Amino acid sequence: MSHTRSLALIGFMGSGKTTIGRRCSRLLGLDFADCDAAIEAEVGMSIADYFAAQGEESFRTQESRMLARLCEAGPRVISTGGGVVLRAENRVVLRSECFVVLLDVSVETILSRVAGRSHRPLLNESADPRQRIEALLSERRPAYLAAADAVVRTSGMSKEAAAHKVCDLYRGATTTEVQT
Repeated sequence: MSHTRSLALIGFMGSGKTTIGRRCSRLLGLDFADCDAAIEAEVGMSIADYFAAQGEESFRTQESRMLARLCEAGPRVISTGGGVVLRAENRVVLRSECFVVLLDVSVETILSRVAGRSHRPLLNESADPRQRIEALLSERRPAYLAAADAVVRTSGMSKEAAAHKVCDLYRGATTTEVQT
């Protein structure tokens, strides 16, 4: 099967976008691209350091540019940053160029996955990470849903099961794109 659209994974930090994306890449035989890793390679520093040095707005501009480049590069599996959907232009790019799956997870799952990690700039300065996560999720949820073609609730699901579910959704959405 030849795919003409990329598979993009969106969701909050710790939702499994990179881990599940890598598994989907192998299952689908498509290249994998991690938007945050590509930005880090381009700017020569970690996302956390970039946030500290340049601020969130500058990072979001870098993120928009990188997303557009990755989407233009042909069918692949793309792991996006958790806030990529905040800009309307990114939601348009995602919807027009990709089959978009929202990896939806509980606050408890997010907390267990990101606890004690210093590379999460939006949580680092919070005295109450749970409250910060709940606030960010509440703010972002409408944008996540507006960008998504499908939602997979991954809390309590193994990484393999989640990847298979995502790939099945992608295959089902792209069967009309088979080229002979």
